[in-house]
Amino acid sequence: MDGEELKEGLSSLSDTELTGKIARLKKSLSSNIGVRLPDGGEKLRANIKLHEDELEWRKRVGSDQAESKPANAFQEELYALNPCDRKSILNNQFSQRKRHKRELLSQEAPYKSSVDKGEQVLNVDLKGWDSSTRSKENIASCFLDKVDPESVEICCLDMESLAPEAYLSSTIMNFYIRYLQKTKPHADVDEYHFFNTYFYQKLKEAVLSKQNEKEASFVRLRRWWKGVNIFEKAYIFLPIHEDLHWSLVVICIPDKEDQLGPILLHLDSLGLHCSKSLFATIRKFLVEEWKFLRQGEVPALPISDKIWENLPRRIDENIIQVPQQRNEYDCGLFVLFFMERFIDEVHRRLKKKDFTMFGRRWFKPEEASCLRMKIHRILEEEFKNASEND
Repeated sequence: MDGEELKEGLSSLSDTELTGKIARLKKSLSSNIGVRLPDGGEKLRANIKLHEDELEWRKRVGSDQAESKPANAFQEELYALNPCDRKSILNNQFSQRKRHKRELLSQEAPYKSSVDKGEQVLNVDLKGWDSSTRSKENIASCFLDKVDPESVEICCLDMESLAPEAYLSSTIMNFYIRYLQKTKPHADVDEYHFFNTYFYQKLKEAVLSKQNEKEASFVRLRRWWKGVNIFEKAYIFLPIHEDLHWSLVVICIPDKEDQLGPILLHLDSLGLHCSKSLFATIRKFLVEEWKFLRQGEVPALPISDKIWENLPRRIDENIIQVPQQRNEYDCGLFVLFFMERFIDEVHRRLKKKDFTMFGRRWFKPEEASCLRMKIHRILEEEFKNASEND
């Protein structure tokens, strides 16, 4: 974007979003990403200066973008989210209120249509990779179906997070995770389990809960993998979103004959997340599930009895060297690309020789960045097909 377009974009940001964006840009610069950029970070520094000037100008004149302090715990949690996710949640709440109002009106006038025409919504049922559309009020409403995790509902506004230099929203992330799961020949098998982007935050809350509440928290958390024994899986993908950044943790369960316990891999395209902290949280997750399973009859597992009995001491942690992004906004794309390459290249259970595929030259960074266009094309085609079918 040129200077005028960028300034116009900044004016649409709230004070909270603007402050968060400045913090994110500065963090990217301080992590030495600027040195790796072709221009040495000059454009990034200029971008930070524009954002700071906008914030300073608002302070002087009194910003009409200023937001009130969060009034409750839900709002405090909301403001900690990725800006794209926050917009989606707020819009979805507004949409629900509008639908409720329509339903009341339709009860009073049953012969009047209760559905307004407007925003096209694509419901992608990845069980059969079918799609359908329906007219809806002109509201941007998007959400991952929490009742049926196989279904993702997406509207046109979600495509905004696929624009150049935009940060991917959880809706788009979860869409492509399900797309990989259902279209990759090796992914839709019993060896894999995919957590969506909302899981880690819930896991962290359970881990940090008070001791007398921890057991109840994990009972509620266990619904996320109901009917699944995670220790039977070869790989568990766990996307992480913290500090306005995405990274990926892969939990690997090797072959029984390898005499190894679970292996944790952390893949971070900027090295911004604290691997030690993430590993500690996920280790507690595995140990709590291990304790729970030991209370009953333990099914046959791809883990030797000797390792199983001492599992808390046999969890291995590895920070994986991976290609690094060349900007501050492609982290979500890199997480998705890590998953895609992992599925393509690692078949069956992890072997020590598989570690040689990783490294800074595992793939070219632009391959991950180009995933933005691929996802856009997939969704564009699905919207087109859905409209024709309708």
